[in-house]
Amino acid sequence: MTEQQVMMSITDNGAGFAQPQDLQQAFKQFYQGNHSSSRQKGHSGLGLYIAKPLIQHHGGQICAENNPACGATVRFTIPLQDT
Repeated sequence: MTEQQVMMSITDNGAGFAQPQDLQQAFKQFYQGNHSSSRQKGHSGLGLYIAKPLIQHHGGQICAENNPACGATVRFTIPLQDT
């Protein structure tokens, strides 16, 4: 956290975004990448789709990336406002 913004980073140690197009499509409605494993785990493909407009509505930014070893990270920033 800085005086101007809050930055959050969520990291997992799963398979990450398996295909290059997964990173580009991750924020699209109902996108699940590997459909077979996503459905088995009960994923609906809505989490990042919902998070993106919420963060943007507050003037923030969100991005996703694969980690070098394994897993993925989603980061977002939201500017702080004076109250």
